[in-house]
Amino acid sequence: MVRTIDKPLCVLLIEDVEDDAQLVLLELGRGGYQVEWLRVDTPAAMAAALAADKQWDVVISDFSLKGFTALDAIRLVRDRQLDIPFIIVSGTIDEERAIEALRMGARDFMSKSRLARLVPAVGRELQDAAVRADRRRAEQANAAALAETRSIHDQLDALLNCAPSLVLAVDRAGRIQFVNQVLPHLSKQEVIGGDWLLYIAPEEHAQMTARLRSVVETGQALTYETSTLTPDGGRLWYSSHMGAVRHGDAIVGAVIVANDVTETRVAQMEAAAAQRLAAIGTLAAGIAHEINTPVQFVGDSLEFLRTAAHDLLQAFAKFQVVHRLVQRDGAARPLPAELTQAIDEAARAEEDADIHYLRENVPGALERCKEGLGRVTAIVNAMKEFSHPAHREMAPVDLNRAIQNTLTVARGEYKYVADLETDLGDLPPVVCHVNEINQVVLNLVVNAAHAIGDVVGHSEARGRITVRTRSDGEHVVISVADTGAGIPPAIRERIFTPFFTTKDVGKGTGQGLALAWNVIKERHRGELTFETEVGRGTTFFVRLPRATAAVAA
Repeated sequence: MVRTIDKPLCVLLIEDVEDDAQLVLLELGRGGYQVEWLRVDTPAAMAAALAADKQWDVVISDFSLKGFTALDAIRLVRDRQLDIPFIIVSGTIDEERAIEALRMGARDFMSKSRLARLVPAVGRELQDAAVRADRRRAEQANAAALAETRSIHDQLDALLNCAPSLVLAVDRAGRIQFVNQVLPHLSKQEVIGGDWLLYIAPEEHAQMTARLRSVVETGQALTYETSTLTPDGGRLWYSSHMGAVRHGDAIVGAVIVANDVTETRVAQMEAAAAQRLAAIGTLAAGIAHEINTPVQFVGDSLEFLRTAAHDLLQAFAKFQVVHRLVQRDGAARPLPAELTQAIDEAARAEEDADIHYLRENVPGALERCKEGLGRVTAIVNAMKEFSHPAHREMAPVDLNRAIQNTLTVARGEYKYVADLETDLGDLPPVVCHVNEINQVVLNLVVNAAHAIGDVVGHSEARGRITVRTRSDGEHVVISVADTGAGIPPAIRERIFTPFFTTKDVGKGTGQGLALAWNVIKERHRGELTFETEVGRGTTFFVRLPRATAAVAA
């Protein structure tokens, strides 16, 4: 039964005639197979063979046995979902039954008188079975990989759904591929596949499109702040980070991780308003003093003019008496004693009034009045411009004039500790929110004054604050330098952090530089940098585009 041949073959033989079984085995042996076989002739025996821990390569069956047919055998194989090649070898089989057998799953059929076809048929079916097995293994592997991918996706989705940040993936065209959370009035199904700009404030569309293009073309990540509108007309603010999504070497889109900073933004805006009011309140005392000083010497000069006018009127009255007397008696006659007395009294009155002194000093007093009133007017006008209600839209402004107004209202903060130097270069009109730039310059000047005050203390020494402006291509640069103590290295990376301050309680909120950073970087797309040297002072540089794209308030 067993021959030492190169090709092993495990055969389940369904045959009730021993001689016919041997003929089949002999033919397989001639074909080069080392056959391991089991012959069965009942449904129960076949079922037991199929259930055994045995890997059958092929089933070869007679068509008709006692109480058992090839069709029954095919059903047994099929019911167990086994992919075993099934070949029918029969003495006689009509065409109708052969077709039925093939329809049920038989791979081939042949007559016992033509066994020469058996070996090629077995070889072909073994190859086909191997191909099917490979396909099944590949499909199973793919199914397993897909199941694992789905599991990972579900786990990642569950994880991202619990994340406090919004995670959004878009393709190069801005179509949404993934989102972990949506606003309450939306669903993920309606959002995914849509245009991401539908969920961004309209005034930011051009800028966001440019950001996406920059990321997918350069691969460099961007950090920015953006906003979206809610159905009730409100606005949500997000601090966002956009990075490239790669597939191999190609950039196929971008992923955005955004944190809702609406509360922080509102708090900053409220703090800005509060700081603005606090700054105005702080400056009020200084402004009152600034106004009081010129008003004082205006009052002194007016008192002087009042007294001088009284003296002049008295002298003039005496001269009127003399004039009447001389006019009445005539100049040719000898002067009577009464006239002589009047002339003497007039001379004394002129001497008492010191007409020469008045002639020299009255014009100066009047000029001082004019100068003092001019200073009062300048201070009042500067204060009015500084506190003028802000416009929603940016507009071209004379930045040097705005800075001069700000320095005027800030004088009370620095005049006791520092001298102010200005070097304001020729600037073109700059498109900006002038009130916000005024606030930034005010914050920087006040910080400079405080830094110098910490150095000079209550001594007679004075520091220096230098404010400069200049054009630099398509930008303008404002610099505010002080001769304070400089910024220690340990805190340099934190000075723009909200609420960070090194000042005494009640002297600073820690919001000045943070708000300045937001105004310059986010609202005006500019730069706010500084240079500092411990023991020598600090210079802040505000770099603004001459024409800034409008940013929603």
